[in-house]
Order: sequence, then structure tokens, then C-alpha cells
Amino acid sequence: MRQYASVALYVFTFLCFSTTQLVAQGYGGAGAGYLGSYDADQYSGNSGNSSSRQSGSHLSTETALNVIMVEGTVEVRIKPEMLRVVIALTSEGASAEECQRQIKEQTAAIRQDWLSMQIPEENIVEDFISVLPRYEWESGKWEEENIRIQKHNGYRMQSNLHLVVENETDAMQAIDKAFRHGVAEVVTFDYWSSNLTEEKQKAMSAAVEAAKAKAKILLAVFDAPPKVINVQESTKVYFPHELYRTYENVLEEDYLGRYWKERAQIKAYRPKMTFYQGMTQQSDIIPKPIALHPEISIVSTVRIYYQSPADKEVEDAE
Repeated sequence: MRQYASVALYVFTFLCFSTTQLVAQGYGGAGAGYLGSYDADQYSGNSGNSSSRQSGSHLSTETALNVIMVEGTVEVRIKPEMLRVVIALTSEGASAEECQRQIKEQTAAIRQDWLSMQIPEENIVEDFISVLPRYEWESGKWEEENIRIQKHNGYRMQSNLHLVVENETDAMQAIDKAFRHGVAEVVTFDYWSSNLTEEKQKAMSAAVEAAKAKAKILLAVFDAPPKVINVQESTKVYFPHELYRTYENVLEEDYLGRYWKERAQIKAYRPKMTFYQGMTQQSDIIPKPIALHPEISIVSTVRIYYQSPADKEVEDAE
């Protein structure tokens, strides 16, 4: 009986401790924005380049009484000015030299078509990948037993061809030309902007203004404005490939009669659905247009910490 009582006491103590922590978190983030515990790296699932790893929701009880945290978050979208297309060229032959000759001929033909699109030659780069041995199975015998033996019968070569263009129209035209020469693999299709550094700074400045505007409203309840004691920021760049959503569209009957349950079932192939979703979070300043075309998104969060009047009252009392 004492054992069960001690377990119950432990659970009760744990729940009380958790509740205390929860109250402290809520108080510490009372002046926060739409989400006091927002962390750009936590949202994206990465451990990226955030300069702040602490969040207002993790404040202790003592800190919560001393600090008011106000948070401003801004999302900025940038139209890409460059697109990179990477295609894979593959060949098979009895020798590595034969594989290389096939890829050289294919590369020269594709390069010529791309140059006809007025694409600068320096925007086309060949990236050598690998040469691997190729094997096949042959029937044979071993001690009067029928066996299958794997033997080397040639090589497989793969080489990547990179292309940089200014817009999606040129990218799709370049891919079409590559398809005409037997290319069937597009390795990647990504985006870039040369103004990322400047745009990150603009987003950070906008986040500061958003936090200050929110603080002006929230801190108006005090007779005198609290003193600023600290500031933190977290800024992350999201490229379009990070903002796509993929899911499998499945709709089928759940009930199967007894007759069918006794037979093997082979399901039909269902391709995965992929679309550009864009950012799904809520920010203090959100771009007005809907996320229709792939764009580079920058999310900047700035947290301003103010000295709580409650902390000053404690100091005066002492």
C-alpha cells in the first residue's frame, strides 16, 4: 500500500511541477506575438543558421517575473532571378571508353541546342559523377547442380550537366531540348537570388519594427515604459524546394467480402501528389499575394526583452 501511495505522490508532484512550469512559460511570453515559442529552425525541422536558440516559452519562473518579451515576425518573399537545372546523362558499354564516347556525343548535342537559346557558355557546366562496373546473371552448373553466376559484362557511366537560366520559360525549353537527345532524368530544379544578404537585413529591420509596434500597444498599460534589457533575432531563408508538399491520394473501399479475403490482393499504383504550398505559419507581416509561383521566403523573428515592473517592485521592497 505504501508503494502505491509513494507512486501516487510522485505523479502528483510531477503534475504540480509541470503546471508551475507551464504558468511560468505563459507569463514569460505574455508580451509575445502570435507564438511565444517560435523558432525558425524548429519549424523547418533543421538546425540551421538561427542566431538565437532560446525562446520566451522556456523562461524560468524567476526570469518570467523579471522579463517581458515582445516578439515580431516578418515573412518576405523574393522572386528568384536565377534557376539551375541539373540533368543526368547515362551510358552503358563494354568499356569505360565506349561509355565516355556516348556521353560526350550526347553532351555536345545538348550543349549546342542550349547555346542556340542565347545562353552564355559559362552557364553550362559538366560535372563528372561516376563509372561503375555492370554485372549480369548467367546460368551454369556446379557439381552437377544448376546455378546462376554473376559475371562482369561492361560499365555504366553517369555525368551531370548543370545549366543556369533567368526564368522558368527558358528552363522548361532547355529541358525539352535535352529530352529530344534521350535524357530522361532531371536531378534538380532549384532557385537563387543574388540579393539574399540585403533582403535578410530588410526582413530583420521589418521584424524589429513589428516588435516595437506591438510593444507600443502592449506596454501602454504601464505608467512608464519598461527598460529594454536584451534583444535576440532568428532569421532563416527557405528555398522553394523546402516549401513543397507531397502526399498520396488514396480513396478505396474498406470492406472486402469473405471470398476476396482468401485471395492475394495487388493494389494499383498511386502516384504521389506534389504541389507548391509556401509558408504555412502566421507572421505579424505577411505578403499579400497568395503563394502561386515558387519564391524564396525569408522569415525573421526579433524578440525584445523588457525589464518587468514587477522586478522593480521587488528591488524597491528589498
